[in-house]
Amino acid sequence: MTPTSIYREVGGFSEEFAVTFNDVDFCMKVRQKGLWTVYAPSVELIHMESQSHVASADMDEVAWYHQRWAAEIVSDEFYNERFLTVASPTFVPCVNQRML
Repeated sequence: MTPTSIYREVGGFSEEFAVTFNDVDFCMKVRQKGLWTVYAPSVELIHMESQSHVASADMDEVAWYHQRWAAEIVSDEFYNERFLTVASPTFVPCVNQRML
């Protein structure tokens, strides 16, 4: 959840990321303003990923993301590549059985 004032201050979601990385790009813009995004492990949110489109990674958006944020990603003290092997992106749609 983000206050409207912060959403507007960082420019909301970037149009360059229509499919991939739009949420991460938003969080990076918030961080760039000196603010924090917080991970709350006890909170459960249901995200209906790829319900309106085929799950895929737009490689142009991947390249744009890395071009835009590479320097910040490298210096992110919270980034941990070990987590990528635990939950690497598969881009395979799945259904939350509790929603059926």
